[in-house]
Amino acid sequence: MPKVLLIDGDPGCSEPIRKALRGAGYEVELATSGSFTLTMLEWDRPDLIVSKAELVDMDGYELCSIIRSDPKTKDLPFLLLAGPTGPVAGAAARAGVDMVLAGNFNPSDVVGSVRRLM
Repeated sequence: MPKVLLIDGDPGCSEPIRKALRGAGYEVELATSGSFTLTMLEWDRPDLIVSKAELVDMDGYELCSIIRSDPKTKDLPFLLLAGPTGPVAGAAARAGVDMVLAGNFNPSDVVGSVRRLM
């Protein structure tokens, strides 16, 4: 079963996405911050990362840049959930984000994006 690491500090937002991904056949691990994510990646490698753009300790762009700078994780597909404000112009490309979901998306949109990236 493919493993997705979902990074979101808000359980109210992450739980519907986690349920949708599990329902689509993915194993889902949850991280609540960028720093916790980096610690998790030292021990366990997912098949794909889904991250909110706004995290408690760093933004998703910075997190992706850090992940891309590590030879062990540089090739992990990275989906950024930018929300209604959308992505920062050019920031996603500079950070190495593979795909951005912006606007008012729903959990099924996330599942579809994950499928395309896998």
